[in-house]
Amino acid sequence: MQKTLVCVANRIQDGVDLATEAEAAGFDAIWATEFHNHDVYTWMTAMGLATRSILIGSGIAYAFVRPPVLVAAAAADVDELTVGRVLLGLGTGTQRMNEDWYGLPFAKPAARMAEAVGLIRETWAAASGPRLQHKGEFWNLDIAPYGRANLARPAIPIYIAGVNRLMARTAGEVADGYIGHPQSSRRYMREVTHPAVLDGLRRASRSRDSMTLANYLICSVHEDRAEARREAALQIAFHATVYTYRAIFELHGFQKEREAIRAAFDQRDVPAMLSNVPEEMVDECAIAGTPDECREQLKQYEGLIDMAMFFAPSFAIPSKRVMANQRSILATFGR
Repeated sequence: MQKTLVCVANRIQDGVDLATEAEAAGFDAIWATEFHNHDVYTWMTAMGLATRSILIGSGIAYAFVRPPVLVAAAAADVDELTVGRVLLGLGTGTQRMNEDWYGLPFAKPAARMAEAVGLIRETWAAASGPRLQHKGEFWNLDIAPYGRANLARPAIPIYIAGVNRLMARTAGEVADGYIGHPQSSRRYMREVTHPAVLDGLRRASRSRDSMTLANYLICSVHEDRAEARREAALQIAFHATVYTYRAIFELHGFQKEREAIRAAFDQRDVPAMLSNVPEEMVDECAIAGTPDECREQLKQYEGLIDMAMFFAPSFAIPSKRVMANQRSILATFGR
């Protein structure tokens, strides 16, 4: 199983520091994240220029906030600077993010994602020019003359992030990898997303070894086991407030708990949110405990995922502790 770290930091320099430390710890990749106040490609560039061998991923870049041609250009630029070390992780974001944050339509996200991935690859394939043409449901382009010098590789691996069956199936049809949401339980992977990915592979006549199954893993490492589980539960509570992730809680029969958490969140009552997180959800959706316990818990994912994306809880947790936890993750799971 590949071991990778999702960078959770407020300053680019902190991300650079974590990237160099992850490389020294023997991690396979580090992922930069994106939000309305963070640009993922800037972080990837800084992290990539400070390292030599570790893969640099976008975990994730929002797929629809930039035209696919510019996504292809940005990824290729970072890939050139890092001499072929980029993993391009793309996600749709939620409907509210797209519509309220960016003023963008959100209709047919899976179909739009599939076309975006195809267009990105077409853009790289047209590097020698003289023209890039595309006619599709969502984008119609004609760029002439078109060309791109200094591609580090003919194509960059593209991973699609998702929560529901349709997006997982789409990843199986068109992507090089699938990134599961941090809230995804092992049961949800086994019963929902992974079968959908395999269905997509069958539909596209692709083999299983053409796809990397990756998943965010909520991870809290602390000498105090109770504190580690509290931090993991806080992150789970935050995810419970998002309507898109309801299916995971429903699968485990925790609809009432989820509604109680949402009600507490509306009142900004963090203790009440925390008190409604079932212990089973921490067991199923997180790695949390002492270093030895966390190493043992990771074994539960063997044969289930190809790539672990360790994700430090951050909801209602001081930033210093988030950084300390990430360093504990590197120490716990590094070489």
